[in-house]
Amino acid sequence: MMTASPYWSRETNPETGEQFENYIGYMWRAGNNEFDLNGFLNSEYGTELARRLHREYTLERDPMGDAARSYAASCGLKKELFDNEEFYTRWVIYTPLHPVPGKKYPLVFMLHGGGDALEAGEYIPGYVEIAAKEGFIPVFPQNTNPDNLVRLLGIIRERYPVDPERVYVTGHSQGGTKTFECAHYLPEVFAAMGPCNGEQYRLKDSTARFYTDEDRKRLHDAVLPCVQLNGMCEMGNITPANVYRPHINEVHTYEGWKEEKKYYRPNFTPEMGRLWAGYLKWEETRSPDQRIYLEKDPTKMVPPGATLRVVPPYGIDADRWKLEKINEFLAVQGVTPRDIDRCLAYRDSDDEFHRLVGIYGDGEAVETYYGYRHYREDFYNEEGINTYRVYSVENCYHTFILTQARLTWEFFKMFRRDSVTGKIVVDEYRPD
Repeated sequence: MMTASPYWSRETNPETGEQFENYIGYMWRAGNNEFDLNGFLNSEYGTELARRLHREYTLERDPMGDAARSYAASCGLKKELFDNEEFYTRWVIYTPLHPVPGKKYPLVFMLHGGGDALEAGEYIPGYVEIAAKEGFIPVFPQNTNPDNLVRLLGIIRERYPVDPERVYVTGHSQGGTKTFECAHYLPEVFAAMGPCNGEQYRLKDSTARFYTDEDRKRLHDAVLPCVQLNGMCEMGNITPANVYRPHINEVHTYEGWKEEKKYYRPNFTPEMGRLWAGYLKWEETRSPDQRIYLEKDPTKMVPPGATLRVVPPYGIDADRWKLEKINEFLAVQGVTPRDIDRCLAYRDSDDEFHRLVGIYGDGEAVETYYGYRHYREDFYNEEGINTYRVYSVENCYHTFILTQARLTWEFFKMFRRDSVTGKIVVDEYRPD
């Protein structure tokens, strides 16, 4: 397989090439049938991902070694690792090398995906690289449960100059689910959230408990601005908003839907077998830390036989069902629900933007980063606050979006939660 970057092969990258080859198997597994794997590997975006993966693969071998600390310093930061006696208790914080006396810094919790080591969130989405310039403190906990975040926040506020009005939480995949938990159960703690790589609506928490009307009312009344970034070719078929398709890796378990072969992957080929083998090897070697043991992972909380995903009953108008669920979330964010018939009409529209994303925003734009288009939609509540922003990124599978740090921070910094009134205030943070 020819690629634009030498990192993707052990022949041209003897140091980490085997890991890259295995990761290609994950990429295939994490994409849907529209995902162009070869196109991704040969794109500017794929080349940038390779550069970041190589950094992760080399620095995670010794998380507090000279190379890791030197890299932090090159970004203007000091790296610290705490509670490293156990794999699932450890957490990492980056603070300014030269903090300004008397200054209070915003704090961003970055929550990794299910089964990942915290280093994935540390080195792929880009928070470390922008934190010093933008003037915030990023934190990477291995245990991403909300109660642990509250515990860590108490410790961090005692040790570091944190601005309590500017605490934010974001996450990838399972980390996005945990972000939604923080939003429903602890909205008053945070000034904005960024649940990425998952449904625009989340109906259950990570224990498979449905959120209640009381939970949604608490989130609505607190007003917690939300930004999401999702790939347009994720295995969960998140976009477009006006078309429901089952999760490609789970459809065989969905009653009724499993009979629809059009939702499955194409017939098995030798190349798919090679990719599958790489994926299995990747699963076995996700972290060089031998203490990783998923059965001990405190964030894995789904009871046996339960599932986090809510699937529409087979035979109903599933596209309409999906839009109804998105409208329910918009209502929680104080946003006027979208006209469902108008959104459904986009399925056959010549309007490329709306055909691809499947819904209309109050503000819309196309932004390009690393050669990939990011389709942006903004939604405003009745007070004129931008309480929801969503980016859909072309030809991206289920992974950290490379612009997650840049785009979530661009959104987060607009908001603070007033410590006296408890209300969200639109007040853009400036690092100077």
